[in-house]
Amino acid sequence: MVAQVPTHRVRRRELIAGIGVGAALWPLGAAAQEPPKHRIGMLVLGNGVGSAFGESLRALGYTDRNTTIEVRAAHGRMERFPNLAAELAALSPAVIYAMTPHAVEAARVAKPQTPIVMLNVADPVALGFVASLAHPGGNITGLANLAEETTAKRLELLKSAVPGLRRMAVLVDPNNPGNVHQWDAAQRAAPSLGVELEWVDAATSDAVEAAFAAIPQKQVEGLFVADDPIFYEIADRVARLALELRLPGIFQLRRCVDPGALMSFGVDLDDLDRRATTYVDKIQRGAKPADLPVEQPTTFNLIINLKTANAMGLVVPQSLLARADEVIE
Repeated sequence: MVAQVPTHRVRRRELIAGIGVGAALWPLGAAAQEPPKHRIGMLVLGNGVGSAFGESLRALGYTDRNTTIEVRAAHGRMERFPNLAAELAALSPAVIYAMTPHAVEAARVAKPQTPIVMLNVADPVALGFVASLAHPGGNITGLANLAEETTAKRLELLKSAVPGLRRMAVLVDPNNPGNVHQWDAAQRAAPSLGVELEWVDAATSDAVEAAFAAIPQKQVEGLFVADDPIFYEIADRVARLALELRLPGIFQLRRCVDPGALMSFGVDLDDLDRRATTYVDKIQRGAKPADLPVEQPTTFNLIINLKTANAMGLVVPQSLLARADEVIE
């Protein structure tokens, strides 16, 4: 970090909490020799920023000597984004890196002319962030996540893991338009798989416990978790609740499988983080977001947690295990 950073700059404790013990965006202890040339704002849902983003920035030449990173973390509470975005806007960053659709919207409202690099947004065109993927046409660009397009595949993979599955709960954040689109895509795909779907909503992290308490009455045998930042921030809790109900579930991100979810299929978030830094760099060098096409994921991983399968008494077919990119045993 920049030596003797004022309190309105990077909240170091939040940053370290988000990227793990012993890691940081910049090497610690190096004294800045000149005022930073670059000021980057970061608006995130969790406690901090992944290490892949910081490592990629360093590789592009951004260090504590020439860059100030202003991090504002919502700690899992979406309603904090407008105030946090206003704080960032007051600091006049050259670019704002925004994770989640709610963060993108808050940044757009708080600082309409500031370039925004978005990450992990399911359908930026439908949400009105860009005119098209090829020609964004405004001050927002970045990376989409294809959550809606991979919905049918995730349904098919869970059905392959649990061949007798007939009814599936779909955990949805009703305030996230992308989740509603995923529900629609799931409904279109379900008949061909012989599966009936049950909508289960949780608009906040505090509502998840009540949502799971209602699931047994729905008599389902599987769980599809929509791609939503709230569910990822509390992945350990969602995984625990699913395990208590012996409910095999599929997520989009790998981070949900480590704490005990059965499986995930979706984008490599570290890969997206690394690719997002190239947008930040191009904008810092004078490129306009309107001229930078929105990229879509190129890497998708299937992760299966055999420990969870064994705890549920589930025998995952060998044919599916052979397709997995990683099996946790």
